Amino acid sequence: MESKSVYYFIIRLLIYAMVGTVLTQVIGSIGIEMLFKNHGTTSLVSLGEKYPDSWYFIRILQLINSVFTFLIPSLIVWKLFSGTYNFFNTRELRSSKKAFLFIPILLISFFPLVQALYVFNLNIDFPEPLQSIFMQMEEQMNSLIKGMLQNHSIAAITMNVFIIVIVAAFLEEIFFRGVLQRILTFYVDSHIAILFAAFFFSAIHMQFFGFLPRFALGILFGYMYWKTNRLMVPIMSHLIFNGLQLASYYWTNQFATNPNPVTEQPYSIWITVPSIIIFFILYYIFHNYFTNNATKENGIE
Repeated sequence: MESKSVYYFIIRLLIYAMVGTVLTQVIGSIGIEMLFKNHGTTSLVSLGEKYPDSWYFIRILQLINSVFTFLIPSLIVWKLFSGTYNFFNTRELRSSKKAFLFIPILLISFFPLVQALYVFNLNIDFPEPLQSIFMQMEEQMNSLIKGMLQNHSIAAITMNVFIIVIVAAFLEEIFFRGVLQRILTFYVDSHIAILFAAFFFSAIHMQFFGFLPRFALGILFGYMYWKTNRLMVPIMSHLIFNGLQLASYYWTNQFATNPNPVTEQPYSIWITVPSIIIFFILYYIFHNYFTNNATKENGIE
């Protein structure tokens, strides 16, 4: 590890992730050709619109994409870096319950800020043709998500919960916090490592009108991981947030913090400002607790 530079690991991690995405596209093209010959469509959204049952195939393809883009690159690079495939340390098993008790209250107080950042992000005007390109990408992604969630059968809901909530939380946090951020902290300041990992966490979603709120979430997950040294903390935070998003969609038929890019969702400054103040107070308590009780919480007293 000492003989390799940070670029050696980070560049490989990102390249393997891109290769995984390309491989998923190849697998998808082959699968579409085998299952839906002469489908006459050029995108997953149009495929789903033409063949409603194909949404099950699209969900499986999303699962394959997560494995090839996040899990396999993480396994390869973490093995190169640490000599092991284990992302979790022994402290995970004797983790303090207080680490997990902080998660819901931090997320609840952070949620209005995420909503405000979405609205602010939507009002950013990019120069043309970037504005049109980003709008089109956002609309395609929203259409894909809506297509995956339009079926309310037990089988469809179960697959969505597993892929969108559980798999996404585990594999993305392993990739961005468990590998990317963890490796960076061996070479650069922890705050820089957190910001760098959060930036790529948001950028890789390729939704520029939601970049700022995802960036903020990535920062929160990064600091929670940094202070607790437990990967399950950002994983559970991510899982709960995705679960709330999915439940919100099924309840209202739209993501509460992911409005349509062509409209502006109102938010209350009277809720946002107090919630931000409450969040920073809660995080201050969280930060101090795990700073002052690091030895005890790590189970080595």
